[in-house]
Amino acid sequence: MSAGHQPKSHLSYGVTAPASQTNFPLANLSIDNEMRLNLVVDCYLGQVAGTPSLKLQDSTGYSFWNDVKATTLSASTDKTATVSGTTWTSASHGFTNGQMVVVNSTGNLPGGYLPGMRCFVEGATTDTFALTPSNSTRSAPIAATDSGTGTLTVTAVTLVTLRLNVNVAGDQSVMPMRPMGRMVTTTGGSDTVQLMDVRTGYTY
Repeated sequence: MSAGHQPKSHLSYGVTAPASQTNFPLANLSIDNEMRLNLVVDCYLGQVAGTPSLKLQDSTGYSFWNDVKATTLSASTDKTATVSGTTWTSASHGFTNGQMVVVNSTGNLPGGYLPGMRCFVEGATTDTFALTPSNSTRSAPIAATDSGTGTLTVTAVTLVTLRLNVNVAGDQSVMPMRPMGRMVTTTGGSDTVQLMDVRTGYTY
């Protein structure tokens, strides 16, 4: 695979699409070269409420976006939790060591945590766990400097993969994906979706 052929993605990490949105942009995608390829888009999702849709679109170059792939999302299972120092407490949380999660709050996050910050579970017991900034045994747990405000929730980050055959140039009747694309979501009145990361790639 040539670096010059690698699809690119651009997004704000941890962005949350609010309720009642149509084609709310989450990430922009670009493909450098004209070629026939199988595009793979991996979307890492945090907190999801309701059943929003996730769509991959391409552009005609005239401010018109065409849906080329779509999927309906399921609501995430959010665990209410509290934190003191490095110890998180959540009854029967079910998280396992090494699992990627994100912390959210209806108020302020605990000191030491940032919106959309991906963390990894370590030292899990039935009701407690610690969070580290990377999935490594050498990574020290994050020590919260305060307990935050509002309701704190910890959500497992899930992977949703969209795959499609792309004909970037030539026979547009096969697959009308242009060099510019984007990932969007459509949400209902009680739907939200938190996008943690997007990674793009392809196979011939």
